Amino acid sequence: ERARVSESRRKCDGCTAAGRGFVKRKGEGAAARGVAVERCGGSRDVCEDGAQLAVFLVLDSENQNAGAPEELEAKALEDFRDKARELCESSPGFRAQTDSDLQRFLRARGYRVADALELLRASEAWRLENLPVDPAGIQAEINSGLAWICGSDKRNRAAIYIDVTHLDKNTRDLDRTTKFAVWIISSAITKSQSQGAEQVAFIFDLKGFGIVTMDYALVKNLLYLLSNAFPERTALMLMAHSPVVFKSFWAAIRPWIDEGTASKIRFLSNDGLSEFFDSSSLPKQLGGPLGAPLNAGVPLA
Repeated sequence: ERARVSESRRKCDGCTAAGRGFVKRKGEGAAARGVAVERCGGSRDVCEDGAQLAVFLVLDSENQNAGAPEELEAKALEDFRDKARELCESSPGFRAQTDSDLQRFLRARGYRVADALELLRASEAWRLENLPVDPAGIQAEINSGLAWICGSDKRNRAAIYIDVTHLDKNTRDLDRTTKFAVWIISSAITKSQSQGAEQVAFIFDLKGFGIVTMDYALVKNLLYLLSNAFPERTALMLMAHSPVVFKSFWAAIRPWIDEGTASKIRFLSNDGLSEFFDSSSLPKQLGGPLGAPLNAGVPLA
């Protein structure tokens, strides 16, 4: 794949920062096509006019061929491995990272090593401050039925079932509910890893969604966790029983969702769940045999 830049150097679609030399390429596949990728301006998540950033290609004024994706990824991993080791060895409490972990951070930041390193630094600092979560302090949330681990998908990834009928933004405690989200995501990751997987699937049951469940603050916290505290741990986000009223809520929160996460979201009927789950791994609300755990504090196996 060849790329060419004129002397005036084009700027990305919708970006007001002139002279960047970037052209927008829709979707996530630029890295996979073997082109070097960077963020607009090298330091922002969105263009200056607020346009959502997709993937930008760094264009080569000498029309050189882009490297193979395997070569780009291998080089990024090699570079990142050395920098991550230095960071973790020099930062008390930071864990040594496996290549699988490093790949997650690289994927989350489009194989930009500097950005992946900053994400690793922030994620490990967050972990030291927030983990582990003591379930004794969130028993009300654990017992609420709002979310529980209902089984695993067909690729052995633990699944978190979220029943929004148990959410009321007017009565929930935001801090404790966020801690509950951290606790259950951590528990699901542990279960996935015990089954040879690295990611987690989410099933949002939107039956009964209404005004009291339009919890913008909680959604913002959840998106932060998935993008920064648990990068590339999300395999799927399946939305079931979506009512008409959810459309306005979706329109409001969609700009907050990065393209990588958005690509994992599916709106499904109950029948559509069979693509990802055996019926034996689904809750009763979705046609399966599983009920919420009676003795909360231990996720349902």
